[in-house]
Amino acid sequence: ITSIGPGAAIPGLQAIAGMAGDNIGVNGLEAAVEDAATGLWWNAQGGQWTQSAAGPLFGDAQANMQGPPSNLNWNLQDNPAGALANLTSNLITGNTYKIYIRARDFSGNLQNGFASVQFVWGGGQPQPGGVYYVDGISGDDNNSGDSPSSAFHSLNRAVSAAPAGSVIIISSGVYHENVFISVQDLTLRGLPGAVMDGDSNGDGVPDIQTGIMVNGASGARLEGLALRNYQSGLLAGNASGLNVSSCVFTGNTMSAVQVNGSQNVNIAWNVIGGGQRGIEADGDNLRIRNNTVYANTGTGISVSAQSGYEVKNNIVAGNQWGILVNMPSSIDYNDVLDSGDANYGLMVASNTIPSSGLKGPHDISVDPDFVDMSNNDVRLYEGSQCLGAGEGGLNMGAYQGAGVVYTPEPLVVEHLCDIGGWGTEAGRFSAPTDVAVARWGSALYVTDSLNFRVQKLTVDGRFLGEFGSFGSGPGQFGGPIQTAVGVATGPVSGDVTQGGLLYVADPGNWRVQLFLADKYLSSFGTRGTGPGRFEAVSWVAAAPRTNTVYVSDEVLNRVQVFSALGVYQYAIGEGILNGPRALAVHSPGADDSEATLYVVDGGNNRIAVFTGTTLSASWSGDFAGASGIHVDNNSHVYVSDTRGWILVYSGGGRYLGKFGAPGPGELEFQQPKGLATDPAGYLYIADNLNDRVQKVRIMGTDLTAPGPVNPAAAYVSPWYALLNFNAPGDDGGAGTAAWYDVRFSSTSAITNPEAFEAALPSYLPYPPRPAGSGEGIIASGLEPGHTYNLALRVYDESGNYIQTPNLAVTTPLKVPT
Repeated sequence: ITSIGPGAAIPGLQAIAGMAGDNIGVNGLEAAVEDAATGLWWNAQGGQWTQSAAGPLFGDAQANMQGPPSNLNWNLQDNPAGALANLTSNLITGNTYKIYIRARDFSGNLQNGFASVQFVWGGGQPQPGGVYYVDGISGDDNNSGDSPSSAFHSLNRAVSAAPAGSVIIISSGVYHENVFISVQDLTLRGLPGAVMDGDSNGDGVPDIQTGIMVNGASGARLEGLALRNYQSGLLAGNASGLNVSSCVFTGNTMSAVQVNGSQNVNIAWNVIGGGQRGIEADGDNLRIRNNTVYANTGTGISVSAQSGYEVKNNIVAGNQWGILVNMPSSIDYNDVLDSGDANYGLMVASNTIPSSGLKGPHDISVDPDFVDMSNNDVRLYEGSQCLGAGEGGLNMGAYQGAGVVYTPEPLVVEHLCDIGGWGTEAGRFSAPTDVAVARWGSALYVTDSLNFRVQKLTVDGRFLGEFGSFGSGPGQFGGPIQTAVGVATGPVSGDVTQGGLLYVADPGNWRVQLFLADKYLSSFGTRGTGPGRFEAVSWVAAAPRTNTVYVSDEVLNRVQVFSALGVYQYAIGEGILNGPRALAVHSPGADDSEATLYVVDGGNNRIAVFTGTTLSASWSGDFAGASGIHVDNNSHVYVSDTRGWILVYSGGGRYLGKFGAPGPGELEFQQPKGLATDPAGYLYIADNLNDRVQKVRIMGTDLTAPGPVNPAAAYVSPWYALLNFNAPGDDGGAGTAAWYDVRFSSTSAITNPEAFEAALPSYLPYPPRPAGSGEGIIASGLEPGHTYNLALRVYDESGNYIQTPNLAVTTPLKVPT
């Protein structure tokens, strides 16, 4: 392979190829082109070139090329069959590429290995112009501008000096200018930190109308520039061959990129947001690919084409309108999720008509999961559904590779204790399937499936009671209890609802049973397919404030919703879910009107998220072994996997990490299932085949314990003590604590953590008040005529706590008069 052209910037690439021993000639050439700057590939497939993160994927670049091998010529710029037209129009002048070619004979034999050459693309034409430099810090407009050391100071000086075909390289700096391009084939290339700013006064109001104007000049290229705070960032008219790539447009009050009456326009790899209108393109053969267009008060992308256009691989999010076009053409592989009128619209005369029919077969409408859109950081977090979802396996949007900025740190997980172990005795389990924390951490309920019972323990594992046996009567369970007590924890969410009702799935009897104060109350459900009936009681969950109850049925592929006492309300997910299993509910508001339901949708290998009856999100991933799900007070979502680990996500579906491995040791699991958290954020995991519950703490960045507290016994009755103190904060003396845990012991002083965990819980639940408020809580469960040791722990939501000194009280023998 040989290259031709002046210097390093070549007008084209010529290949001379043949196959040894084949006197007939070469039937075809297969080729792939690597972009040295991005690592992306252009691959010849089906007579066209497509971009991909994978390569080389060899395909036909030119076929049916007959003649002696020595006379076979192939030119990258001017391929006789036209198959390369859409490649050369996308190569960037001055960029470095490497082409790989191998030959094929008429028998289908391929050349052994391939030939390659690295080249700098010259735009298909010799460049009569030169290279000029601009440095807004150290440059001088009296310099020659032909080297970095003799750079011009201003952009306008460079543009006025540069003839057609020139490249202007712009150093880091802020340039308060507007530029008018009138010569052909001029390239403005910004180095990192090169910014054009239309607000020269710094008052937040543009005083320069337009950043860059292109009028009647073909072949203009803008690369790597940031344009901000203009009325119009780029305004181009009759600018055929315009290429805008790798630029950032923010805060332009009217339009970021506006192109009128132009042909063969390429707008790609740009970030455009925070203005009124994103991309407006009018003309023919318009290609708009891999842009991130966000948070514009008007339209994200608007296209008015004469015959055809291509809008692919873009993220268009948070705009008033998504994509508006005047005619159908090629829209696909975009993420379009907008906050105003519609995702897609058809412009007819002076009207815009919402038109969902314009949505491409591979378009999606999901939260792209930007790092921080409010601060114009629209890189993608790891776990974004836009990663790899574009054509050819590219990311959607403007970032490739470097856009994946969030790689979670390994989770730091502390094993606190094991609860249980195999057995039939009190406090021991046989295949526990679920775990739930009562309101304010007052008890831990464990579904002891093969012992056909539910056990009640302290959060440290001390046995408090049990209920249930095998059978079909009230309070009995038929067959293993596959899943158990409802959802959520503590003050916001919990497997035990605010009213103290406990819901237990009884799949062997096709029903859900209700318990109040550990006593059977009622049940609902029978076998069948109608409303309120079940073919499988797969999981039960309860919204924490209204006691709305959700029951999944993986045979009938639905989740049914009931009132607190089991009156059927409506169904969720019919026609959407496939084998729904575990459920979790989160309610961030003062009531359950904003409740979010998370469903392990087994047959679809995803987590389905519903707001009301609407599927509001779908988390893709490896959920083939997902068996349990739980959401805590901080909107962290935990998913257990029967293969031996626990996955952690944000409430919006961002992957935060995982921990665990198969086995019997600490932080090892064998078919983990149900999960729960207490108000301090400690996580409880039903470790099914290890016959135990593991209690763990996931360490975070908050390591500050609540402030000091010193309770006093204000009143002691025969059966309780009233403790008074000033509320501590969440972090030291600020904020609001998450949980008060009072313990008592009649045998020993509570002077260390071990003694506290061995003591009994003794209080009625009280939500902590803000720091400095007066508190009065009751330590209950005492008996007349005894001396008791009391201690209080105050927790924050991150598991940090402070433990008070031992407080001794003696209860009177009779009620004082």
